[in-house]
Amino acid sequence: MSDETHDPRELWLGQSTEDFRMSPDDIRRRINAMSRQLRRRKIIFSIIFPFGCLGFLWWITLVEHPLPQIGAILTIAGVAVTLWQVRKHHAADTSAAREMPSIDFYRAQLERARHFHGGAPFWIRLIALLPGPLLFISGFVAEHPEVAHIVRIEVIVFFALGIAAIVLNLRMAARYQRRLDDLDRIQQENS
Repeated sequence: MSDETHDPRELWLGQSTEDFRMSPDDIRRRINAMSRQLRRRKIIFSIIFPFGCLGFLWWITLVEHPLPQIGAILTIAGVAVTLWQVRKHHAADTSAAREMPSIDFYRAQLERARHFHGGAPFWIRLIALLPGPLLFISGFVAEHPEVAHIVRIEVIVFFALGIAAIVLNLRMAARYQRRLDDLDRIQQENS
C-alpha cells in the first residue's frame, strides 16, 4: 500500500517535529504579522471607542435619573482604560522593536500579548468595562419600566458577550503560551 492511501490525519499525527526550525525570515514574518495585528487593533479601538463615548455622552443628556448618568460616565471611563491599554501595548511593541534582536523581540512580543489577553491588563479591562453598562441599564429601566422586558434580553446578551470575551481572551493567551513553548523547544533543540 502506498503512502498516498493513508489517512491524512494519521500522516499528520505521525509527523516528526524534530526537524522543525525557525529561520530568521520565519521569525521576521511572525513579528510583522503580530505588529500588523496590533496596529489594526489600535486603529479599530481608536475609531470605534470615541463613537461609543459620544453615544454615552448623548445619553447623559437624555436621561434624568442619576443611575444611568453614572453608568454612562463609568462606561466612558472603562472605554478610556481599554483604549489606554491598547495604545500602551502598541507603544511597547514599537519601542522594543528597535532595541532587541529579532528572536528576543519575538519572545517579548509573545509574552506581552499573552499578558495582555490573560494577565492583569485583561482583568482590569473587564472590571473597568462591566459596571458602567450595568448601572446604565439598571437606571434606564428605573426611569422607563415599560421597556424592562426588552432590557432583560439586552442584559442576557451583555453577560453572554462578557463570558465570550473571557473565553476568547483566555484562549488567545493560551495560544500565545503555546507559541512561547514552541519557541523554547526550538531554542533548546538548537543549543
